[in-house]
This record gives sequence, structure tokens and C-alpha cells, in this order.
Amino acid sequence: MKIGETVEEETVISSFAEAEFTSPRHRSKVASCVSSIDPGRLLKSDPSVWSARDRRVAADAVRRYRGPILEQILSLKPAWYEAAITPEELPSLCPISFRPFDVLDPDRRLGTLVAAMDAGQETPGDGFSAGYRALRSVFDLRKVRGKPSVFATGRFGPFVVFEGLTRLAVLASRSAHGEPVPETISLYLGVSSRASEWRFFGTP
Repeated sequence: MKIGETVEEETVISSFAEAEFTSPRHRSKVASCVSSIDPGRLLKSDPSVWSARDRRVAADAVRRYRGPILEQILSLKPAWYEAAITPEELPSLCPISFRPFDVLDPDRRLGTLVAAMDAGQETPGDGFSAGYRALRSVFDLRKVRGKPSVFATGRFGPFVVFEGLTRLAVLASRSAHGEPVPETISLYLGVSSRASEWRFFGTP
């Protein structure tokens, strides 16, 4: 992983909001967390034309909707960085510690999870595998908004994906099957020496 400049926490949250408000799977649920403006305005417009207020409202909605994932990460006060990885690094990324994933990837590696789903296995009791297959069939990187985000105890990993797992899984699958993928994939990286305290971090 190549690590670049530092970024503000709000930049990462805003990116998360862009992804969620344009996600077929999550957009209606995150929109239900909006109360101060008409959520339809956020759903109907591309994030590139959001006003500063729209962006704040969207970020607040994501904080509420993704509280179980985000709240503890933010409480650990990580330093945030721009980062980039190559397709060859995708399989070694770590999905969150979550039973429906753990069943398919006992080694906590994205490559293992993707291979299992591509072989027809399902994430038990969770819709991730169905969402993955739905996205893989229509994936167009030009239409994707926001960047995936990973969390680590240090700059050398292991790197646990907390946002953008479906997108990264699709890219990992395409790379494994010799399909075109970008030469580099942009990410946000959060680093905290206390990252292992996050309940989804587990023991990668």
C-alpha cells in the first residue's frame, strides 16, 4: 500500500456518504436518517453538485446509519491518509470480523471470501453475497462515488475494510479472472495504535 497525504476526518465521512447515497443497496436506508432537508434532493443529485449543507446533512445521516461500524472507529481518533493499492494487494485485505464473513473466510482475507462467493457460497443470514453478485454483474467504476476505507494499527497493516467492501470484492474477483481493473485503487486509511479495540477488527 502506498500512503500519501493526511486528510481530515470529515473528508473520509463525506466520501462514505457519497458511496451510501448512491448505493442501490443502502441509499433508501441512509436517506431515512435525514430529517433536516428533503432526502430526495440527496438521492436525485450527483454528490458532485451537493451544496456544503447537503454534504453536512449527508455526513450526519451516515454517522447515524453506520453508527455500529463508525462510532467506535472515530472514538479511537485515528490519523487519516490518502492511500492507494494495486490489484495484486486486494486479496490480502481483511473483511471485518463478522460471522457471515468468517464462515467463508476463516483466514480473514478478501481473496478467500471472494473465491467462496464466486464458487456459489452464500454469506449465511446476511445479504452481502447477493449484493456482491448484483453489483458484479453491472459494475461500472465510472459510476461509483466515494472511496473505500480501511483501518489499521500501523502503516503496514493488516488493513481491515470498513467501507467499500463490495466494490473491492468485485475488483478482486475481476482481477482474479483476468478481467480489466485499474492499475491502482484509491483508498482512505485510518491508523490508530488502538485499532484492535474496535469490535469488528478481530485478529487478522
